[in-house]
Amino acid sequence: MKVLIITLLAIIIVPLIFGYFQNIKYENELKPTLRSQVDTIIAANGVQDAAVSMEKLDVSVSGVASDKKVIGKIKNEIDALGDGAVRVSTSGYNIQVFGEADLKKVNGEVLLAGTMSQPNAFLDQLNALNLGALGEVKSSEALDVDAVYRDSSALANEGLSKWTASYLALRGDRGYTVNASDDVIRPYGKVTGSLKNSLVSSAEGLGLSLDTSSFSMVDPGPAQFALNNAGGKMSLSGKGPKDFDLESALHADHSDLVRDDFIGLHPSVSNPKFHQWVADYFKSNGQRGIEVNHDQVVLSGPTTPSLNRKWLGELSGQGLKPTSKLDIYPSEYHYPSYVLESKLNGATKDALLKAFALNQIFFDSGSSEVREDQAPKVDALAVAITAAGDGIKFVIGGHADSTGNAEFNKRLSEKRAAAVVAALGERQISNDKFTVVSFGAAKAKSGGSSESDRKVEIRIK
Repeated sequence: MKVLIITLLAIIIVPLIFGYFQNIKYENELKPTLRSQVDTIIAANGVQDAAVSMEKLDVSVSGVASDKKVIGKIKNEIDALGDGAVRVSTSGYNIQVFGEADLKKVNGEVLLAGTMSQPNAFLDQLNALNLGALGEVKSSEALDVDAVYRDSSALANEGLSKWTASYLALRGDRGYTVNASDDVIRPYGKVTGSLKNSLVSSAEGLGLSLDTSSFSMVDPGPAQFALNNAGGKMSLSGKGPKDFDLESALHADHSDLVRDDFIGLHPSVSNPKFHQWVADYFKSNGQRGIEVNHDQVVLSGPTTPSLNRKWLGELSGQGLKPTSKLDIYPSEYHYPSYVLESKLNGATKDALLKAFALNQIFFDSGSSEVREDQAPKVDALAVAITAAGDGIKFVIGGHADSTGNAEFNKRLSEKRAAAVVAALGERQISNDKFTVVSFGAAKAKSGGSSESDRKVEIRIK
């Protein structure tokens, strides 16, 4: 009986004693060695926030790795310890990867891309704010969703959604990334210096941290462009907004316009009323130009006194600040770029111009009567016009001096021109050849009145 009891005790006690010493050996020798090997593998693979627990030869690991490939690499290296005796416990194996959200606005569409664990929660936050014209924020096909990713804590911050709504409302394509490794918002796209400072300030007020190094800094200022119709073609140059179709609105045949999202266009310049004004301005005879710098408008080219006053008044009425660099001529027939309607050869043209220059008809102050001493000039004009032949049309206009008001001088100028037409009619020159106009009041060179200011001249039409 005693032998049996001793035998049973031995069966029970010996394994316990063996297990005890085995456990001591494991705790004192095997476990520290194994733990050191596991720690080395984890450190070599760059796992952050690592935590390890061991139950005999089963190892549980948690932490955050740089990418998904690292996770499998760590498991294989740990499983190979002790000739495969050590294994990573799948139930306790919890290595994640730092996720990165990439929210971008391209051509007015907002897409969420990147690597995330729970993108829907962030999408719901954004869409709950109603981004207006931008519409619904959608998941991009490039979005990689996997539970292994650790999302940035900034995505759960309601402040990020609010900041996003105001940021994406800005002009131009733009976006930002936010990585779970540091929760820093890294926006990209075009901004001015003042806008960048405003974005940083608003983000800080919402508890967000911004890295602005990826911004593209621009400082384009207001729209500046010029239109010219030299050579019969409308050309456009300068710089303007990306979303404003200047070629179509201003009827340009050729454009060297530099476009940018942040070029500002003055409201009066974007008004269709101004576009129509520009179209009418270039319909007027003569090669001319217009330069626009925000609300400053500079006109150049030939014009008449009345058109000059009219154009400047119309632009001022549209809320713009016009400046005239126009060259003032008595009529459009005096413009250097005036194209003759009449068909005549060079010799005939030269003969007529010489006769007109030598035979200007002068008048007494306030009078529209052709003086007797001017009759020889009328005779010479009749001879030159007859010699030129048929098919040539003329413009005949009177000038007045600077005395009297504008309306009186206009009527007086027309009466003087009509008197010369009548005098030529007495010499068998048909009045059908003439268009009677007023060339207006002359600017007296002496500041007073002189005979040279009171005259009638003829131009080839």
